[in-house]
Amino acid sequence: MAANGIMWTAFFAGATLTPQWQVDGENVQHYLQRHYFGAVAAIAKRVASLPNVIGFDSLNEPGIGWVGQKMSQRPAPPPISDHSPLRLGPMWTPFDGLRAARGLTTKVPFYSRAADGSIAVHEVEYNSSRTSIWLSDGPDPFEQAGAWRAGETAAQVVDEDFFIKNAGQRIDHERDFMQPFFHRMAAAIRSHNPDWLLFAEINPHLIAQGRSFPKDMPPATINASHWYDLALLWSKRSPSTPNAAHQTEKRKLYGLQLAYFRTIGERLNGGAPTLIGEFGVPFDLNDGESFHRWSAGERNSAVWQAQALALQSVYDTLDTLLLSSTQWNYTASNRNDLRVGDGWNQEDLSIFSCDQQPGDDDGGRAVAGFCRPYLQRAQGRILQVHYSQDEGVFRFSIDLDPEIEGDTEIFIPARFARTAPSIALSGAAVQQQHSPDRQLLKLRAAAAGIVEGVLHCR
Repeated sequence: MAANGIMWTAFFAGATLTPQWQVDGENVQHYLQRHYFGAVAAIAKRVASLPNVIGFDSLNEPGIGWVGQKMSQRPAPPPISDHSPLRLGPMWTPFDGLRAARGLTTKVPFYSRAADGSIAVHEVEYNSSRTSIWLSDGPDPFEQAGAWRAGETAAQVVDEDFFIKNAGQRIDHERDFMQPFFHRMAAAIRSHNPDWLLFAEINPHLIAQGRSFPKDMPPATINASHWYDLALLWSKRSPSTPNAAHQTEKRKLYGLQLAYFRTIGERLNGGAPTLIGEFGVPFDLNDGESFHRWSAGERNSAVWQAQALALQSVYDTLDTLLLSSTQWNYTASNRNDLRVGDGWNQEDLSIFSCDQQPGDDDGGRAVAGFCRPYLQRAQGRILQVHYSQDEGVFRFSIDLDPEIEGDTEIFIPARFARTAPSIALSGAAVQQQHSPDRQLLKLRAAAAGIVEGVLHCR
């Protein structure tokens, strides 16, 4: 907590909050960002001539450090009636983190879930070895800037609003820190290719608070915010065989949340595309129930039904809202191991596992949830996309524009494309070409109009 809070605060707000913190004669924020943009520019230079590179992500899920937090105020445990997602574990404050980093033994409340669903609290002691991260054991830059004082007998908060106000003015993290960061990022990549897109992210927890991108964003910016079903991600609990009511409720929830994410893009620079830059489903649900069933010899799709249905609900919602997305993740070394998962903090979101080899899907997990027909390019404006897995039918509607040189391309996974697809088209006339080796159905229009298609995929 201390290292995380200190480094994110320094990276974005060091020049404002700790102006005296110098690294080689340069403020810590300028030092860190100069090296970050230097690394970005070096990569941009190497890939500038590649036609398949269309832009850069700004920074994966940027933290805000302690900006906006009170020095010593910690959240109270929610009542049992509050079912909102809550991160369980130690409830650090900036004051806790700074004391621990300074080498002071610090007790922090630890939240856990009791049997009745309420939050149980007990204290955990940190840094009992009294090890300081600072040269000469301090004082640290925040103490020097007047946030707190270690003291001879006990540490004290000097400025409770240190991370909230500066020079009497309330700090706005997006306006004061993210806005100049985005412009520097755009300049770093576009010095090598002026046509590159900027796929911008802010901290995903800020979106949950109703916050968004700053008003002044670089041109050609894409809303690349990340989205997860937080209740599922954090609890890792789901019905092994979700019923229709459960699926309907999930789709309603996902529809509301993802529609809001699309609205964020619509407000960016007067209207920008939205790419859900990251989403996924945990595979170690219910204490690894699927792993245990596979290990016991089950070799059917029912093993991954909970995960497949969750993914299906997400993709159905994305299609309804006409949103693009990238799923996290594929880890080639992943194993069905609760202690390790896919190597990303025990998140276990990989669609692949070595333990599922050999098999019909050659290592794939819950493949039915994400392997589906997809309208990946359109010669015009996409009006509607819908895939019914139960019916095995993919429907689409496009307002065609013959001035566009490229073909409409529908990706048809190999599991559906062993024979020529059965497709019924109505409306504007189009030519079609099926390329099973590329898993593509191409459509080409010579005149404007709306084409509607029904593709049978079994």
